[in-house]
Amino acid sequence: MEIKFFSFSTLLFLSGFLFYVFYLHSGTGRLRVAALAFAILMILSLRFQTWFLKLVILAGVPLGLLFFAWYRIQFIESTIGSAEGRTGLESLTDPFITFAYFLDLNANGMFSFSGFKNLLTPIAFLLPAGWEIPEAFGYQIVEIWRPESYGTGYSAAATVVGEWYWMGGELAVFISIPILGGFVRILGKVYAKSISGFEVSPYKTCSLLIVLLLGSSLGDLVWGGIHTFTYRSVVRIFIAAFIVLAISLLTSVWNKKIGHTNLKVSMGEL
Repeated sequence: MEIKFFSFSTLLFLSGFLFYVFYLHSGTGRLRVAALAFAILMILSLRFQTWFLKLVILAGVPLGLLFFAWYRIQFIESTIGSAEGRTGLESLTDPFITFAYFLDLNANGMFSFSGFKNLLTPIAFLLPAGWEIPEAFGYQIVEIWRPESYGTGYSAAATVVGEWYWMGGELAVFISIPILGGFVRILGKVYAKSISGFEVSPYKTCSLLIVLLLGSSLGDLVWGGIHTFTYRSVVRIFIAAFIVLAISLLTSVWNKKIGHTNLKVSMGEL
């Protein structure tokens, strides 16, 4: 069967994304928009497996950044009134500056590492009440990066490398390389296995769905760190699982109803 890129379903798919960006998105939390865009691009590259599409996606990333920068400037001007001195890409570049600030503080003997308890923050609600689990990384670093905003609910980011440096310095960063690299490698293997062969099974479908959601959330991991990545990914997976379950149940009920109707018609004909 011929697969057409410019089909009604594809255009409806993309139109829904654009409608969300321009009419539903509040202007903040652009990593969520990026995750949605990445998920769509992953699905399109899976559906239309051509080198041309992959090249278009890679070439479109800088254009996407320019669009987000323009969109951010418009949002700032409409809410604050002036965007003078801003590029619109501060949320992209500030995490690197924050990480550099860690390095500067440590070089001047003004920095203490927090330890690896930070890895437990995503599951803090499951741990005994007596355990002293720190705040999420994004809230912790506000105390030294923007102390005037500490305790107000404001959070910052310092990249996933900065997160590991915050926990244990250069040694922790070195340890993170095989851990994070292995995680991405596992995602790649599960993705390849879930699309291999012609057999379609619930296991493959669920595996592919989880990989797509985790893969599209890697931006949260790179810029926000493990806590942000875990929290947002789990929420997305639960929502997607609920939708898939609801559709499966409705489809099953519909098929049974159609089958029962066909059976009655067949018996009537007999």
